[in-house]
Amino acid sequence: MKTDRIRNFHLLCRLSLIGIMLIFHSVSYADNLPLSPTSSSSQGDFSLSIKPVVQMVSAGSSTNFSIGIDPEGSFSQPVTLSAVLNTPNANISMSLFPSVVMPGSKSVLTVSTTIETLPSSYSITVTGTSDRIVHTMTVFIGVGVSDFELSLTQGAKMAFRGEKGMIRVNIIRSGGFNGNVTVSSPDTRLFKIKMSPDEHSTTGTSVEFAYKIKPNAPMGMQRLTFVGKDDSGRTREATLIFLIGIEWSPSD
Repeated sequence: MKTDRIRNFHLLCRLSLIGIMLIFHSVSYADNLPLSPTSSSSQGDFSLSIKPVVQMVSAGSSTNFSIGIDPEGSFSQPVTLSAVLNTPNANISMSLFPSVVMPGSKSVLTVSTTIETLPSSYSITVTGTSDRIVHTMTVFIGVGVSDFELSLTQGAKMAFRGEKGMIRVNIIRSGGFNGNVTVSSPDTRLFKIKMSPDEHSTTGTSVEFAYKIKPNAPMGMQRLTFVGKDDSGRTREATLIFLIGIEWSPSD
């Protein structure tokens, strides 16, 4: 009986050894098989290139990123692009055109913000997919506080009846604000002052208004308030103090 158990034990060991050898042989054979024709090594590869990687904008404006598909090896397949903002519900929208790109071609990622977009830094993950090949790249967009103010070269001015001149209103822009601003001149009919034009629109840094004080203008202090308004409806003001004296002549 004991001899039978020993004989069975040796038989089991030989069978187990044979099984291990068969498994090892199968794994070795599989490792030596040629690669599948759909693998990336046979069809090549690609890489993403995005310029610039970082953009700064003001709230309410938009900007573009250029995305290139650079082929490697024999790669010649179309690449499908997608973009995901890593901070959802941030009042930022994105569009890709085109969204399917051939190697060597480019796509444009347009990122648009709104006035409600909070000042911060946001990241966007761009993914390129072709069959089983997937590559990603992250870009960043910084949103600044976009605003403007009005200021005057002179806060107060001594003027005289019959005087002509120019008033410059400066537009101080901050946070990358580059939108249109319409500056309106004050209603000066009661002061006997003619002001032109009634309003002036610009994307620049200043506007000018011509004035003429009539001979019968009331003397004393007058407040002239200029109002600036951007396309979103925000308004800013700047006030000039006019001190009107007696008649003025060039010979004085």
